[in-house]
Amino acid sequence: MSAIISTKKIGRIIFFQLILLMVLPARELTLDAIFKEEQFKRASLGSFKWVPETNSYVFFSDDSITGGKSLFQVNSLTGDTTRFVSSENFIIHEDTLHITGFWFSPDGDNLLLLTQERKQWRHSFFGVYYNYSISQNQLTPIAKGEHLRNIKYAPDSRKIAYVKEDNNLYIFDILQHKEKRLTRDGSETILNGYRGWLYEEEFGSFDGYRWSPDSKNILFFREDQSHVKQFTYLDEKGLYPEVKQVYYPKAGEENPTVKTGVVSTRGGRTRWLEFEEYEDIYFPKASWFEDEPVVARLNRKQNHLEWIKFNSKYRKRMLIIEDIDSAWVDVHENPLFLTDGSFLFTSERSGYRHIFYADSDGTIISQVTEGEWEVKRLVDVDEELGKIYFTANRESILEQHFYSVNPDGSGLLQLTSGSGWHSPQLSPTKSYFIDSYSSSKTPRKILLKTIQGETVRVMQETDMEPYLEYEFTYPEFFDFTTSDGVTLKGMITLPWNFDEEKKYPIIINGYGLAGSQMAADRWGGRNYLWHQYMAQNGHIIVSINNRQTGG
Repeated sequence: MSAIISTKKIGRIIFFQLILLMVLPARELTLDAIFKEEQFKRASLGSFKWVPETNSYVFFSDDSITGGKSLFQVNSLTGDTTRFVSSENFIIHEDTLHITGFWFSPDGDNLLLLTQERKQWRHSFFGVYYNYSISQNQLTPIAKGEHLRNIKYAPDSRKIAYVKEDNNLYIFDILQHKEKRLTRDGSETILNGYRGWLYEEEFGSFDGYRWSPDSKNILFFREDQSHVKQFTYLDEKGLYPEVKQVYYPKAGEENPTVKTGVVSTRGGRTRWLEFEEYEDIYFPKASWFEDEPVVARLNRKQNHLEWIKFNSKYRKRMLIIEDIDSAWVDVHENPLFLTDGSFLFTSERSGYRHIFYADSDGTIISQVTEGEWEVKRLVDVDEELGKIYFTANRESILEQHFYSVNPDGSGLLQLTSGSGWHSPQLSPTKSYFIDSYSSSKTPRKILLKTIQGETVRVMQETDMEPYLEYEFTYPEFFDFTTSDGVTLKGMITLPWNFDEEKKYPIIINGYGLAGSQMAADRWGGRNYLWHQYMAQNGHIIVSINNRQTGG
């Protein structure tokens, strides 16, 4: 027999190999692949921060020269990367800091470094902090290494405020390396500048103080939980479960009482703001306009929201925003004040969440956006250009895009393109933004765009190679009409090789929280992959938006 195989025989072998590839099933997903091996990585810039007043950003990454994690700076326009601060500068007492978070001071000359992070509730955490002076190359521990929370630079970048575990508010002078205590009655039940479980869980509010713009005063909440009953629960996250207690007001029970005060950074007595009514009132948010405190007040039924502005002496007060509804009023972001005292805010008083422009006394100048769609977030304003930036679901309730508009409502411009979900991050110069985009069929892609919406460059794309080994059945969207005639949006993921003649078990993926959205045209991370896993194992997965989903 000849050792030489004919060309015809080679062709037959290749043909049958291709046939086998076509009929063999795709590789099956496993729970280890999704949750343990982490092979499905999406495009990400990591935990980065913009450098103040620039179009560059910085992030921590492995440094092949120092062997540690250094801070690198990226020119967002070109992608050029340089070392910003070497890991060798983050050594104290011969130990390299294990940094899990960082923030710039407003002037860009200092870095606040978080180490030994310890989780509290859903959002809050403790940590040991250091201040790093970039110009002086100096690393300074704050509060002698105590565990702190709610730590923030003053607007003038000269001081840092924080709450210690004694629940008192302190400031630290960066130049003099001196600490000053501003409150003295903190205890297990008296929280100064820090919110308890109720405010964190129900309002997303755990940071209980605000620096004044001139850095001379701090507006803070004092929360008294002494009359709130404790709830006992079993924490099973560790190897051995722990019995814990939390001050947890159930429906109809007593809430914590809150006072709102202003304290000078020089110290001295607290000046308490006086309201017409304190009984069963929430104080979910606070802000400043110049030297005037602005505080949100909400009744316990949560259908009457007021934003009240006090004068610079903290005595006279003025109602600048009021929202009343027969059922419920949502609490959105703080008013965005402009230099002349006028301000922007969002409200659902028209039936949909939209942006309003008001004079300094609260008189409405214009409704900036309107229609049967909702603003998702009031991002920022450029007073020089006269542009307001926001995200919304104007194109579809399933999508989110980035827009600009004039204060009078004219000149509405969509800055993102491509169906799906866009999450913008505006640069400090407001000349560019990073567009993090995905859809139900496309994993995350990150673009740099001009503020007019033109693409400058692709910053990152998800590596699709790990995904190509598997057969995905992408979700389809549908309308669902309830028995009382309400139309809801939903999405359905069918099993691979779905057969209409067969019956399949159905998994209903839902959540009833107001404003939550389960059906959306975006890539869903691990939960999305888990749905794919269940679909490969013969399940139908259905997600339906509830009646309280915005839009």
